[in-house]
Amino acid sequence: MFKNWIFVHLCWIVLVFVMIKTEQKTTVNEISISPETSAPRPVNVHTPTPKPPHDTDNTFITGTRSDTVLMNQNQAINNKPLVNFKEIIADSELHYIGVHVSSAREYTQTEQQQRYVECESQVNNPHSSKAASDCRHYAYRAEKKNVENTVTVNINSNRKVSLILTSYNPVKWVIKGNTQNLKLVYISGYHAAEVSPRLTNSTKMYSNFHEGTTCSFCLASDIPYFYGYENSGDLQSKIQQYFQTPLTSFQGAYKAKNVHIN
Repeated sequence: MFKNWIFVHLCWIVLVFVMIKTEQKTTVNEISISPETSAPRPVNVHTPTPKPPHDTDNTFITGTRSDTVLMNQNQAINNKPLVNFKEIIADSELHYIGVHVSSAREYTQTEQQQRYVECESQVNNPHSSKAASDCRHYAYRAEKKNVENTVTVNINSNRKVSLILTSYNPVKWVIKGNTQNLKLVYISGYHAAEVSPRLTNSTKMYSNFHEGTTCSFCLASDIPYFYGYENSGDLQSKIQQYFQTPLTSFQGAYKAKNVHIN
């Protein structure tokens, strides 16, 4: 009986030993890492495709000349301007004047002819050093010295008036005449322009240019800069968008020094 009891216990001991060995082997297999799998796994990070940047030099050009009408589309606004120009110009006529450059420094045709005759008389003088080839430049290509590049706007009307003045080259807009009913002067263009004289506080003055700051007496405008001297549908639509008012008149010229609002 005692032997049987010992035999049974020995069997249990052997069975327990075998189970312990099997469990240890299984545990070792579970944590074993082969050299191939020991390297860190690459992390797949999804990077969104970047959107192409806005074209910072995208310009809007219409007309027969590339500089006839130019508006910066990158600055284009979809909403109404922060300044309510429609309210400012209410009950007034909206007149547009656009030039490329001032002709104030140029001699008139009469002056050019007089200069040519003067030059020829000196050429015929044996004591003069002038040559005949100099006369054409002296009469037709020379410009007046110490003269500002002005464009004078003469307001001859007694009605309420608002002005949009644009140019490519820098000019000085000189406003004369009946300015007591002038409600708005809006200046825009490629190069910065000036205005003279300083008007009364009842006249609102705003400006925006591609190059240069606002004019001396003007507030900055959030409307994109624009200019043009040809009356195109594109320019008309932009003015309608910005000012919410149809134009009463449009005057444009490549060169000018005097304009009249009648």
